[in-house]
Parts: sequence; structure tokens; C-alpha cells
Amino acid sequence: MAMRVIAQGLRWLVWTMNVLAGVALILMTALVVLATVMRYFVGAPLMFSDELVGLLFCGTSFLAIPISLLQRRHISVDIVVGNLPDRGRRLIDVLAVLIFITFAAAFIYNAFDFADFSRQIGSSSDIGSLLLWPWMMVLPATFLVAALIALIQLVDAVRILFGRPPLMEENRELHARGQELHA
Repeated sequence: MAMRVIAQGLRWLVWTMNVLAGVALILMTALVVLATVMRYFVGAPLMFSDELVGLLFCGTSFLAIPISLLQRRHISVDIVVGNLPDRGRRLIDVLAVLIFITFAAAFIYNAFDFADFSRQIGSSSDIGSLLLWPWMMVLPATFLVAALIALIQLVDAVRILFGRPPLMEENRELHARGQELHA
């Protein structure tokens, strides 16, 4: 029951992050249009717009990672795994999630350390003097959420491996595919 509540909370958080990514895309577009108008029609360009657009782009890219992981819309190579027996696919799924969790842990550690160092020295952008560390904290934060999703996917992968239903509804398709193969 607790895992289902955590999964629901993660779903809400991922949805919120996805909305923030969409808002960032709208802001990026508005800034580019405004900067163009200011440069060519007013003759006074926005000096900080390029820096802010770059930071928004980075934020958008990372904010979209958890939803792609949650919905399993990330890049995968199915040519080999698709031809394995059901149990082999399940074991590969467990291994893949373990590899991602290991990568995410290393990434979170290093990205947080780098962002914290940036905070300590008061790092800011060259032209607009925008503080960089809040933007840099988006990276480990999004990977923390992705790692939590991966942990639940790991639990589900092990549950499916042993013939039990998954906890997350997003993993029910994997379970159903395995059931179809046994029918």
C-alpha cells in the first residue's frame, strides 16, 4: 500500500515537472520572439535573453527525463531482447534498471557537488549576471526523481519476474505482454 502511495506521489511530481518543462518552452519561445523584435524593430537587444534561453533549454531537457522513464518512452534496443524468452527479457529489464540506478546515483552525486560549489562561489552568467546554481540544481533533482521511479520499476521488474502483478500501472503493459506469451 505504501509503495502505491509513493508511486502516486511520483506520478503527480512527474506531471508537475512536465508542466514546468512546457512552461519553460513557452518562455523560451517568448524570449526569442521578444529579443528578435527588440533587436530588429526597436534597436535595443535584450542582453540576457540568449543566456536565459540556454538555461531554460537545459532545464526543459532535464525536466522531461522523469516522464520518459515513467512511461518507458526512452530509447531502447529491442532487436535482441525482443527475441529472448520471457524470463530472459525480465532479467534484462532488472539489469537495465540496476544500471540506470547506478548511473543516476553517480550523476546525482557529481551534479549536486558541482551545483553546490557553484553556489558557494556565487557563480553567475557573463552578460545577465543570472545566478547559475539554481539552474544547476535542476539536474540532480530531476535525476533523483528518475532514480525513485527506477527503484519502483526495479521492484516491479522483480515482481513480474516472479509472476506477481506490478505495483505501478505504467508497468502493467510489461506484465500483460508476459502473460500473453504464456497463454
